[in-house]
Amino acid sequence: MLRKELPEFYAYAKDCGLLTTLNTNGWLVKDRIGELAPFVDMAQISIDSPVPQENDHIRGIRGAYARAVEALKLFKEYSVPVNGVCTLTNQTLGRLKGLSELAQNLGIDMNVNIVFPAPLEHDHDETDVAEMTVDYQECANRLEAARKFPNLIISRNMIELLRKGGNRIEKPICRAASVMATVTANGQMLLPCLYYPEAHFDLSREYLHVRDAWDSGLAWKVRAGCGRYPFCDGCIIRCYLETSELAMPRDWRSFSLLLRDDIGYFREKVWR
Repeated sequence: MLRKELPEFYAYAKDCGLLTTLNTNGWLVKDRIGELAPFVDMAQISIDSPVPQENDHIRGIRGAYARAVEALKLFKEYSVPVNGVCTLTNQTLGRLKGLSELAQNLGIDMNVNIVFPAPLEHDHDETDVAEMTVDYQECANRLEAARKFPNLIISRNMIELLRKGGNRIEKPICRAASVMATVTANGQMLLPCLYYPEAHFDLSREYLHVRDAWDSGLAWKVRAGCGRYPFCDGCIIRCYLETSELAMPRDWRSFSLLLRDDIGYFREKVWR
């Protein structure tokens, strides 16, 4: 949201026939929604607790809850499909009913994710998020019970993944380095993922195009170890694991659950 060229990027993506999404904490939405709304197919706003003070503490800034709620309302006013995104921690695991009630009051759905420790600034030092991690089995049980609450998007595949202990390096399901590339604002492509980049590709100097970096020998070397690195063990980062399962299925039950949940949601909320 800080890039002044953002509307140009989104307009170009739409011209290419892409489905566009905007993920934000909502802080600057009021200032930019008019220029962005025509090019955004779907928006997601981070809100991590239905209790304003608790949400602001987790987000690290006073007023985060109010800005997020304001952003959700603004996207609805501009007729842009929008939902909330909550990352559950051990502090908020008991807030699922409250999140459901908040979502109902706002007329939105709340997508539920699980916190996972990741390095800060790619230096392989875990942040204090490690103190907020959940017990996988308890979390799976709570999520299963919360599926009855309206307006919560709870992945059935994620529940099963939690019960299995996340990605296991002896039998990995993550194929992030084969199905997606992370490109940073300073022109670096990172593999296998944003949080644990084993390889950096300089797209401004070393490689002229993303395709050159994607097809390089180093990229294929990273792919060979994807899901098997020590830091991959126990990973539950949905954007990588569920995309891996959809693009390169290893478990047909998981693939079926994901496909049914995703198609059902997009048919109802985005492709209407």
